[in-house]
Amino acid sequence: MRKIYSRLLLLASILLFSTCDYNFSEDYFNEIEITDPSISFVLPNFSKDETITKPKYIEYNYSSDKNPLYYINFYIDAEFVSQNQNEKDTFFLDIENLSEGNHTLKIELTIKSNTGSLAELSGGEYYVAEQDFDFTVNKDAEPLIINSVELINGSIKVNFDSYELVNEIESSISPYLNIEADGAYNSIILSKKDIKNGYYLDTNTIGTYIEYKTLIENYYNNVYGEVNSITIPDTFNLQFDFITEYSTKITWSKHALYNNISSIDFYLGINNLYFPLDINGGEKLLSTSFVFGVEESYSLNFNSQNGYSSKTLYLKTHRGEKFETPESYSYRKFVYLPQSNKTYALLIENNQGYLGNNPVKIIEFNSDTFEVINSTTITTTTNYFGDLTVDKSQNLILDLNSKSMVLDGNSLSKISEHNINNYSTREYGSLVRFRENTIIIDNINNYNTVKIYDVSSKKLLLSKKKDEYFGITLNGQFFSLLDKIYKIEGEIVTEIYETSDNSSIIGFQENSLKNTIYFNTNNNEFYEYKTQSNTATKQSIFDNLNPRYFNYLEDQNKFLVFTKDYSINTELHIIDEATQEIKSINLYNSTANIQDYFYFNNTLISTRGFYLKNYF
Repeated sequence: MRKIYSRLLLLASILLFSTCDYNFSEDYFNEIEITDPSISFVLPNFSKDETITKPKYIEYNYSSDKNPLYYINFYIDAEFVSQNQNEKDTFFLDIENLSEGNHTLKIELTIKSNTGSLAELSGGEYYVAEQDFDFTVNKDAEPLIINSVELINGSIKVNFDSYELVNEIESSISPYLNIEADGAYNSIILSKKDIKNGYYLDTNTIGTYIEYKTLIENYYNNVYGEVNSITIPDTFNLQFDFITEYSTKITWSKHALYNNISSIDFYLGINNLYFPLDINGGEKLLSTSFVFGVEESYSLNFNSQNGYSSKTLYLKTHRGEKFETPESYSYRKFVYLPQSNKTYALLIENNQGYLGNNPVKIIEFNSDTFEVINSTTITTTTNYFGDLTVDKSQNLILDLNSKSMVLDGNSLSKISEHNINNYSTREYGSLVRFRENTIIIDNINNYNTVKIYDVSSKKLLLSKKKDEYFGITLNGQFFSLLDKIYKIEGEIVTEIYETSDNSSIIGFQENSLKNTIYFNTNNNEFYEYKTQSNTATKQSIFDNLNPRYFNYLEDQNKFLVFTKDYSINTELHIIDEATQEIKSINLYNSTANIQDYFYFNNTLISTRGFYLKNYF
C-alpha cells in the first residue's frame, strides 16, 4: 500500500484543485486510474488580511464531485486548534487569548484520492491541501467623532464624522450617545442608520446647556469621544403684568426647543393654580392677587416628546424691582432728602449682641435704581435697634440705644451728639431721641417709662409710663403719651389734650405747614389737632380702614395708612389729603410693631429688598 501526499493551493475564499501529475505504484487489486482532484472550498464570511475585533464563527463549505472530504484541520499561528469532518460547518475563531496584531490562520484539507486503490480503501492514500490566511486582531474600540451640534427646527442635530467600522455596528460594536442637559443625564443607543446618515436628530432633550459625548463599546474595550456642547438660546420668556390688585396677566414666548416639547405645565403657589401653556406662546389672565414685598414661587414643567423625560424650572416672581440687602441683617429705616435727592438706610450689624460694639452704618442708595452708592460706618451701639429721621434742615437724626446724633445730610459728618449718660442710666430697651431743645429717653418695649429732658439744663421735665406708642414732633414741642397730648415750653410740660374716652393715642404725625397734628386712637378714631387753637376735630378719612399705624408725608400732602388683620397680609392705603382719593396695595406680612415699608419720591420700598415706582 502506498500513501499519496500532495500539497495543493487554497485560494482566499474558493479552493479549486487544478490538474496535477502524480506517480502511483502498481496496485494488484484494481486497475488504478489517476485523475487530478477537483474541489470547491468556500469561506463566505472570512477573507485574507481581515481585521478581527471579536471571536467569530467562520463558515466554510466544501464540495467535490470526485474527492470526498476526510477532515479539515485548523491552526492558529501553527498551533493546532480543531478538526472537523463535516463538509459544511463553522470554525470558531477565538481571539480571547490572542495578542493584538498580526496572526495566521492555516486551513489544512485532507481529501480522498478516489483512485479505488487498496491504499485509498485502507485510508493510506489521500490528498492534503493547505493555505495560510493572515489576519489582524484589533481589540481597541474606535471612537465616533462628533464634529458639530446645531439647533435646527426646534430640535438638536448631532453630526458625526464618517465611521470606518460602520458595518460592525449592531454586530461587534455598540454605539451610544451620552447626553447631559443642565445636570440631567441620559444615554441612547445609536443605530447603524444613524451612523451611516452621519447625524442623530435629538427630539427629546430639553435644557439650556447640553453636552454630547459618544461611547463605543466592542467585545473587549470601550472608548469615549470628545465632548461637544451646545447652548440653547434663552428665548423662552414668561412675564407677569400686574394689572390690578386682583388681576395679573402672564405672557410667554415660544421655546427654542419647541419640537422637543410636547407640553408645558404651569404651577403657581398662590391659590395652587395649575394649567398647561401653549408651546407656541400665548397669554392668560389670572384672577390672583400678588402682594408686594415678597417673592412668589411658580414652576414650569417642560415635558419631552417621548414622555419619559421632563425639565422643571422652579422660579420666583415679584412685584416691582429688587435691590441688594444684607445677608444677615435688615435695614432699620429708609429716609429721603428731597432737596439733595438722596436716599439713605439705617443698618445696624448686630454681630456682638447686647453690650457689644455693633457697627452702625448709613447706606446711601441711588434714588432711581436703588443701587448701593456708599456705606459709611457712623459709630457703634450696644443694641440692635435705632431710628433715622430727617429734620427741617435736611440733616439726619440718628437715635440709638445710648445716644442720639445729628449728621450732615450730605457728608454724614457729625454735627452734634447727645449721650444718655448725661441724662439717665441706659437700659436694655433705651432709645435716645434728640429733638431740638428736648432729649427723650424712650424705650422700645411697651409699658416702660419715657423720660423727657431739657437739653440745656439737662433737667428732667417728665417721667411717665407709656402704653404701646410714643410720638413727638420734629421740633420737640409736642408729644403724645397714653391718651394725652403734651406741649413743652422752656422747662414747662403742659397737658393740652386728652381723648374723650381715654383711648390711647397710637399714631402721632405733624403737619408743620398747617400747625396741625394728626393722631388716631385705638378705638379707630382719627383726629386733626390745631396747635394754635388747641382744638381737635374728628375726621372721617380713615373710616373703615382700622389703621395699625400711619405716616403723614408733609412734602406730598399724603397719608400712608397701614392696616392689618393679624391673620392676613398688610394693606397699604395712600390717601391724598386734599382730594381724599385712596389707592391701595397688598403688602407681605408686615412686622407687627416695626415699620418695614416706606414711601417717598413716588417709590414704595420694603426693607426686604423690593421697590415699586410710579404705582400711586
